[in-house]
Amino acid sequence: MDLIQAYRDTRYTTKIGIVLVVDTKSEKLDQILSESDASSAIYITAWNPFSQMKNSDENQELNGLLKSDLLTLIDAEKVIDGFGEDPSEKWPGEESFLALGVTKEEGIRLSEKYRQNAFVYHEFGKKTELILTLPKGILDRK
Repeated sequence: MDLIQAYRDTRYTTKIGIVLVVDTKSEKLDQILSESDASSAIYITAWNPFSQMKNSDENQELNGLLKSDLLTLIDAEKVIDGFGEDPSEKWPGEESFLALGVTKEEGIRLSEKYRQNAFVYHEFGKKTELILTLPKGILDRK
């Protein structure tokens, strides 16, 4: 399966009932952003850097570090637990975070720091975007 298509097909769920779908608007998230006095959000994980499977302990440790970094940018109530799920179930789900008030630039920095190929970005009133931060040559891997 094409890696980028897998990211596009993933359902980015949250514990507050918001499900983000790439290239789709989210009125629910726009409402939450408005209530939080924020104009953007990212959905990000630190699991499985560069899409290389890690064990649960390693993934949870990495996600803990990511959460700490998010908490230096925004208040704890703006970091919402999530779970990225592949609807075809070919890829295991990944614990993730929806972070309200984080900019695209901050998302890029965090995605690169935690060696992620992509993250999801949402700006108020616009369609949710997949932001690729793939290292050069990753798509050449089979």
